[in-house]
Amino acid sequence: MTMKPNKPFELLIDADTMLYQSALASEEEIEWDNDIWTLTADLKTAKDLFNSQLTDLIHLSGCSLYTLCFTGSKNFRKDVSSSYKLNRKGKRKPVGYKQLREWAMDEGLTNEAKGRAILWDNLEADDVVGILASEPNPKNPRVIYSVDKDLENVAGVHFKIDKKDDFVHPLFLTITPKESYKNFLKQCLMGDQTDGYIGVRGYGEVKSNRLIEQNPNWRTVLNTYISAGMTEDDAVQTARLAHILHWDDYNISEGKIRLWQPTENQTTNMKDIVSGCTET
Repeated sequence: MTMKPNKPFELLIDADTMLYQSALASEEEIEWDNDIWTLTADLKTAKDLFNSQLTDLIHLSGCSLYTLCFTGSKNFRKDVSSSYKLNRKGKRKPVGYKQLREWAMDEGLTNEAKGRAILWDNLEADDVVGILASEPNPKNPRVIYSVDKDLENVAGVHFKIDKKDDFVHPLFLTITPKESYKNFLKQCLMGDQTDGYIGVRGYGEVKSNRLIEQNPNWRTVLNTYISAGMTEDDAVQTARLAHILHWDDYNISEGKIRLWQPTENQTTNMKDIVSGCTET
């Protein structure tokens, strides 16, 4: 469903990708004599690129508020599974990435709207987005922006940029609690090779969609794992890796995380938190 804001919105931005792209684009290879090469980065260029992306998002979304969400230095999912993102170990970040993040946290804000930056240690940026997006009764309605499909596990209004035919098409899409829960269950079956965890062998997007659309509940996921010769612990571990944290999963003042737990006969019967939009 396509939506548009009818009141001031706060844009929740998964800023990690913007940070990475800006830092990477500012790198430059230099060839010296005697087959010597160096890699440099222009931090000013990276800052300009970051602010340019941010300003475009504000203009295209029409939001008057925004929050930049960043990933902390630690990651609780690595305590859930030692293989989580192990495939990325040894892969370097772009030159100047850490310094660019420090700048973005303190100064990387546009004058186009009122903004803030948040980094909670032990959480990924999409967890910060998920927590804020599911906060009960926020002062302003919130809308999610991320290029990562993992955040489709979070109900709410999502801002998308559709680029086709040399034109940019801004879209507001509502993902209902029922749809977000289905997306989560499908992720439990498929796993995520990019993040280094597997689901059930042979279950890709098409097969997972078909199964969950027929029976959208945790029991379906669990039975599939058992039938594949896996265990309930395997299923729960994958679910904890796939689950994006919500408001009730994190104690902000203490920094404590409540890991995902299956409940008896868990279904998609969840409170609808989507509000503040009109259909178009």
